[in-house]
Amino acid sequence: MVKDADNQSNPDHGPLLHNPIRINDVWRGSVPLQPGFDYEARIDYQWLSTCTITPHINTFDDYNEITIAGPLHSGSDLQHLFHFAAPSKKYRYDFEDTQNDWEQLYTDPVHAERLKHHQRIPEWDMFELYREELRTFIGNDFDAGGTIKKFVVPVVRIRQNKDEMKWEFSTLDEKLEKLFREIMQTHDVDNVTYVPALGPAFLAAFSPKIMSEWGPRLTYGLKSTGPGQDMGSTQAFALSLAIAESLLSSPFLDKMIRYAETGIVPMATSEEPQKEGITPVPLSKDIYYFKDPDIG
Repeated sequence: MVKDADNQSNPDHGPLLHNPIRINDVWRGSVPLQPGFDYEARIDYQWLSTCTITPHINTFDDYNEITIAGPLHSGSDLQHLFHFAAPSKKYRYDFEDTQNDWEQLYTDPVHAERLKHHQRIPEWDMFELYREELRTFIGNDFDAGGTIKKFVVPVVRIRQNKDEMKWEFSTLDEKLEKLFREIMQTHDVDNVTYVPALGPAFLAAFSPKIMSEWGPRLTYGLKSTGPGQDMGSTQAFALSLAIAESLLSSPFLDKMIRYAETGIVPMATSEEPQKEGITPVPLSKDIYYFKDPDIG
């Protein structure tokens, strides 16, 4: 059982916390159709959609701080997430390229000029802050005995007032992290890290319409004209940070916020993109690790 959270709710003022909810329940059973998936990616995406998010709102005098914790991700799960978030599915999960490209961009002198161009991309400093930590995390998924060593939790953090919403990439304070650990029952799982910088990538994975509008190939200036390069799994983390502001219009974010505010799953609207209903496929938890410990 997932620990009940609704008794910690205060709809009038202060913290507001509702029970965790499965991603496909946020969409009332129909997550957005992702074009370009092969069979393996489609199954993995279906699996991710059966996992839970955990919403929290802290109300202040002039703004709300909305924090939504995603599911536990192993290193391979995180690379899958980047594939789901990427506009281009051409190179699939592309583990090797992420490992090599993220390292060689900084260590191989031949890429010095290329690095300068990359460093002009919006929020590139946030990518740099997590680049080596996440590269190592993805590349060292299992210990010698085949057990997953570490997990990350993508966290969507938004500061909202009457006129605007803004991303908040600061780490969780100790009190809020402890609360999520108790509700998600990860307090007994060693080496779980909550990462708000992964919030845009998590949101992008369920916002294919927005991501497709950027095009599968972009230049350093985030233009779809000119030679550019494919925006695949290797580029998805940095790209999601660079275009994070556009992701604030995601129907997925709107649904999560409405559930966080009310505890009620919102009805579908005519403005949402065409969606395809899917049935979650039961898979072995020994192979797939998007699964929360208490689901299925």
